Amino acid sequence: MVVSAVIVGAATVGGAVASSKGAKDASKAQINAAKDSEAIQRESALEAADIKSAAIKESGAQAQVGLDKSRDINNATVNSAADEQAKAIMDRALVLDKAAKDAQGIYANALQSGSQAQIEAANAALKQRTDAASAAANAANSARDQASAQFRASTEAVNKTIMERLATNTKMYQPYIDSGLDANAQLRDGTKAGGDFNRSFTANDFVKDPGYEFRLKQGMEGVENSAAARGGLLSGDALKAVNEYNQGFASNEYQNAYSRFNNDMNTRFTRLSSLADRGMSATGSVATLGANATNQAGANTINAARYGADNTVANGAQTAGALNAIGGYQADTSTNIGNITANRDILTGASAADLRNQQGTIEAGRVTDIANTNLTKINSLGRNDAGYATDTANLTANGTLAIGNARADGLTNANNATADAIKTIGNANSANSVAQGQIWSGALNSLGSLGSSTYMYSQMKKG
Repeated sequence: MVVSAVIVGAATVGGAVASSKGAKDASKAQINAAKDSEAIQRESALEAADIKSAAIKESGAQAQVGLDKSRDINNATVNSAADEQAKAIMDRALVLDKAAKDAQGIYANALQSGSQAQIEAANAALKQRTDAASAAANAANSARDQASAQFRASTEAVNKTIMERLATNTKMYQPYIDSGLDANAQLRDGTKAGGDFNRSFTANDFVKDPGYEFRLKQGMEGVENSAAARGGLLSGDALKAVNEYNQGFASNEYQNAYSRFNNDMNTRFTRLSSLADRGMSATGSVATLGANATNQAGANTINAARYGADNTVANGAQTAGALNAIGGYQADTSTNIGNITANRDILTGASAADLRNQQGTIEAGRVTDIANTNLTKINSLGRNDAGYATDTANLTANGTLAIGNARADGLTNANNATADAIKTIGNANSANSVAQGQIWSGALNSLGSLGSSTYMYSQMKKG
């Protein structure tokens, strides 16, 4: 009985395992089928949305091209019409401006010609009057200038004689001046530091003194002759006598040589000073002669200058009178010409002012007309651009909305497919769980009944 129960239990468990595996395989197949279906439906929905979006974009692009061309044609038409109108306004203004300028130019030329003829007549009269006044003044001035030139020539001749006499006297004094300058130069050099007149007596001067050399030679010859007469020229006594004579003679003769040196220096200085004084005296004499000659020539020149100045004053007065008269003539002529020119300028200015007023009116009308034309063009272009912007915005908005709707539909369909697949998978998993529960519940129930029967059988067999 127990063996049979084990066999039956094993068969029950094996059947439950087989049933469970079959239920799982069926659920897995159903889940895979749901996933494949969801992937296909989602891909199809998204592709459909992309195709619809591309079609919407292409349609919008074609519509935008049409809007662009329409806007460009409208704007080109407006610009062309405005340009033609502005050109016509400009041409009309140029014609009116040229006509006003031509009229003003003709009038101004007439004024210029008339005033120029008047000015030329006034200038011709002025020239005749000024020429006459200038000729009279020039004749009087010429006579006085001639007299002044003669007086100046005689003065220059006298001054020339004075200067020639001065040159002769200066030449006579020149040797004294030259010797004085030479002596003064020797004194200046001799009294400088280290000069002949500014040094002390030395032993070298002493031994070179002519008197000292002569007397020393005479004395030595006497001593030597005396020694020779005694027959002892080369004896010690003779040499001693020569030495003693030299020492005594040098001691006695030094003062004499020093005195002769100073006497010679004083004599030379005195002679050179005398020559310098004579040169300075000669220079003073020449300076006095030059001053006297210069004073005399200056006085003569001043007299001639005064005479010339008097003539110049007289000429100036004569010229001033003529210039005064000429100035009056010129003032009258200038006043006349000024009146002519002023009248011409006033009329020319009035004509120019009229021209400017006409040009201003023409220009103002041209500017106003062109401004109105530009305003009309700007308004037309603004309306075209506003309509274009509105149409473009609507086209873009509609395309964006259509593309959004297409993508929303595709996502909705794709999400629906996903939701369906998830629902199917959930149902499959739920059915599999239920089947698994039922299978294992039945198997456990069978095993429980089998165990209970086996237990009761074993108890009965023990009793």
